Amino acid sequence: MPNILLNTRAQAMGKNGLPLPRLYVAGDNAVGLAGRRNDDTGCPGYLTGTGYLDAFGFGRIAGRNVAREEPR
Repeated sequence: MPNILLNTRAQAMGKNGLPLPRLYVAGDNAVGLAGRRNDDTGCPGYLTGTGYLDAFGFGRIAGRNVAREEPR
């Protein structure tokens, strides 16, 4: 599965470079501090603990922003 680009609000970014409405991302599928995952060789830039940092940090950011969204 490819990694999903995100902005500082934890919003998933579309191919056009704009955030996708009401779609937030965090954790393993988000491109984080270690860069894109490479399924052939693993993540060559992996730094111990950055997966948890990304997941907790962007998870919190995403949760706060989702809570501020107007219900549909």
